Amino acid sequence: MNGFNPLWSRSEFAGVDEDTQCQKIHDGYDILKSHDLTPYYFFAPSHTFDLNTLKALKSCTDIRVISDTIATKPYKEHGFVFIPQLGGHCSEMKISGVWTFCLHPNVMAEENFASLESFLKDHRDEFVSFDDLDLSHVKGKSLLSRILSWIYFAQRKFRGIK
Repeated sequence: MNGFNPLWSRSEFAGVDEDTQCQKIHDGYDILKSHDLTPYYFFAPSHTFDLNTLKALKSCTDIRVISDTIATKPYKEHGFVFIPQLGGHCSEMKISGVWTFCLHPNVMAEENFASLESFLKDHRDEFVSFDDLDLSHVKGKSLLSRILSWIYFAQRKFRGIK
């Protein structure tokens, strides 16, 4: 697996040269801007990106916040703020933190939607918008987050998940 966030072996970004990534990001950014949409956050397809992706984002866009990676709270690295992302379903965490969820409604069954609705109702007071997060004092990735990230990717590697 390649990348800064090596979740999968497939990716439109990880392992691709910086110029190609910059072109892809620039083209996509321009399409959104042409529809009066200004993206402020980045989420890589297949959750997988590398340092070339970060360089391309920095040179081709104003995006400096990425919603992905494994950690307990937002952290700053390589000039970006990373907001950790949890799996493809909402779940209660046993430790405190700040996370986003990545849902794929195109593959969710009816019971997944019912479970999601129940979770959202039960936890509605715990959700905030990206714009409500104060990211101005974010520091580097904590030791706990580094350990959790290492454990997560070690487990995936051990299980042979690609």
